[in-house]
Amino acid sequence: MNASGSIPSVRTSVKVPGARALLKIAGLLLLSACTGLTPDLVVTGELKVERVDSHSVRIGLVQAQAIDKELYISGHLDETFSGRGRIPGHIDIEILGEDGRILSQTTTRAVESSPKASEAHFSATLTLPSRSDMQSIRVIHHEAHSILATPEREPSPVSPTGG
Repeated sequence: MNASGSIPSVRTSVKVPGARALLKIAGLLLLSACTGLTPDLVVTGELKVERVDSHSVRIGLVQAQAIDKELYISGHLDETFSGRGRIPGHIDIEILGEDGRILSQTTTRAVESSPKASEAHFSATLTLPSRSDMQSIRVIHHEAHSILATPEREPSPVSPTGG
């Protein structure tokens, strides 16, 4: 106690490991709470989902919510083998019209829930095409090495003489 009879306050600054990660998670929870108020266009049958799995990843649940002039897409990925760690590659998300034409598209990466998890999630926000034009969502997982294996990107053979 000090002379005035009150207990002096002590200010301390404590650095919490992972505080930024906790703030990001809180932001995502807030966003998911807001999107929880809008109907899932997959569940309502307004959009169909076409999943294109890779050798090592199976695409699970996919959700889509229209919020203002944006389409919020999220989903889960499961590794098809018992490996752990970062899921390789990327995810292409395409919004298709009735004729199969791509109305909107983006690329995103998987985010693991923990380094030892065998599952991950993904999310992306796209410009909302006319809802009457949208027919389906195509979600494609590409392996990391599949980008390099496309014919137009294969390295040219090197001659043994170096020329």
